[in-house]
Amino acid sequence: MGLFGGIGPVFLKENSDTSEFIEKMEILSKKTTGDLKKEIELQIKLASYGEMGEKNIAFELKNSGIDMYILHDIFI
Repeated sequence: MGLFGGIGPVFLKENSDTSEFIEKMEILSKKTTGDLKKEIELQIKLASYGEMGEKNIAFELKNSGIDMYILHDIFI
């Protein structure tokens, strides 16, 4: 809650599909070899960095104390 009784940050959609994507790619990585395996591992690495960044931003927004609505992982 803000200093003057505001609503603070509100996440309208907080969850992301990134962790599911990483899990599926790890399963797929175990079944492949060669260049395809390297490409899948790169995608896993990039998705992991993205997920970490999303979590850091969500933490900062939650603790900002600013009244706002936050849409996460929304496709328009």
